[in-house]
Amino acid sequence: MVNLSFHSYYVGTQAHVTVLLPERLKGAPVDTSKTEYPVLYLLYGHSNDGMMHLTNGNTALLCRDLDLIVVMPSACRSFYTNAKHGYLYYGYMTKELPVMINNYFPVPWACYRLRSGGGAV
Repeated sequence: MVNLSFHSYYVGTQAHVTVLLPERLKGAPVDTSKTEYPVLYLLYGHSNDGMMHLTNGNTALLCRDLDLIVVMPSACRSFYTNAKHGYLYYGYMTKELPVMINNYFPVPWACYRLRSGGGAV
């Protein structure tokens, strides 16, 4: 598990993301130039954060043996939408976060991106 924090242009403050990695990326070195992993963006409901899937569910156990990267962003009760006078979470989720994940982890750009959870965008 990796916890990322970075300044978000769209949100205008620190963004927090929890990432589960495939077992292959946790242990022995992997040639990331030849291996790409599909990404599952796992979204949560209204009043929790990205850690909710780990503390209240079996996400880590279910994904342990799968060759995929699970991204669990925090969205601060935004419903993943752009507020008229506030945070731009839809832009963050659809434009900024995928680029950040692509910069940190060996993932394909266009295909093999899945979103799941309450209000998946």
